Amino acid sequence: MKIKKVIWCVGLALILLPAMLYVGLAVYVLQTAEIEELMVSTSPGAVHIPPKVVREWIFAFRGAAEDVERFHASIGIAWIFASPRQDWDKMASFWLGKGVDINHRDPRTLLTALQGTALAGESEQVEFLLKLGADPMVRDPKRGFTALELAERGLAHGFYANTALHDNMLRSILD
Repeated sequence: MKIKKVIWCVGLALILLPAMLYVGLAVYVLQTAEIEELMVSTSPGAVHIPPKVVREWIFAFRGAAEDVERFHASIGIAWIFASPRQDWDKMASFWLGKGVDINHRDPRTLLTALQGTALAGESEQVEFLLKLGADPMVRDPKRGFTALELAERGLAHGFYANTALHDNMLRSILD
């Protein structure tokens, strides 16, 4: 009887040990990953972590001033578009509530998220940013273009395959 208990305990330990190691490793990866890595990757590092776990970790444990600074050192609020569409509202509310500027300029391109998405013809993202309060009148400091003018330039240069989506996007910017 004693041998059965020992075997049962050893078997249970062999089953639980890998799970405990995985959880410990996942927590370590979530704690040490840069915020950009968490936003764009559902599997930061070499450990697969389910996307929902990553998102909930961000909401529960990230958003400090250091994370906001890192956002502003890169593409700002546009990071939310790395998340699935159904999470945009929650991500935007979270990050805007932490102080991320909706009209922040990407330091490399000097474009705001609205200008970048307008130029790329991402009409759903343009509408979303406008609803959040992005300013369509902000001008690109290099060339002086607004989001509307960048969207028109994107169409003129053949960036868009679907001109109907482009027209909807232009209406959103104009409204």
